[in-house]
Amino acid sequence: VAPAGSRAFAAAAPASVVTAQAFAPLFHEIFNEPEQAEVFAVLAAWLSPPSSRPGR
Repeated sequence: VAPAGSRAFAAAAPASVVTAQAFAPLFHEIFNEPEQAEVFAVLAAWLSPPSSRPGR
């Protein structure tokens, strides 16, 4: 996926339905990235129910 296309999609979509997160300069190999723990932590927080997120 081209990063520019993803950014354009996120910018055009309603903020209430889109959450965008960039992990530059990662290579879309989440199971092999040295930073995979950070990626998985962000994904887990995004998947958690809103009521269990910090500050809610």
